[in-house]
Amino acid sequence: MGCTPFVAAPNRRHRRATQDCNMVPDMNAIDILMTICLLSDPKACEQRTLPVAEVTSLAECLYWAQPRIAEWSTSHPKYRIVRWRCAKAGAEGEPI
Repeated sequence: MGCTPFVAAPNRRHRRATQDCNMVPDMNAIDILMTICLLSDPKACEQRTLPVAEVTSLAECLYWAQPRIAEWSTSHPKYRIVRWRCAKAGAEGEPI
């Protein structure tokens, strides 16, 4: 399974989307930080980072976060998202 960055809007000027998940995060980029728990063990929780490529402000992140989180949740049915927030890229959490 490859890394697929989320592209916010094709008509805006953004960093180029890339398949390279090991790239150094743009210092102006914003990520979604999620606390997720296993459905089978609600006490087994961890924090993960969901990159949102091409989003450079907290307002944009809040706009694009819900559809991106829903997409992640659908592809990870064993987890429940307990909370989430937008933060500068690399702030904390483990990349998903």
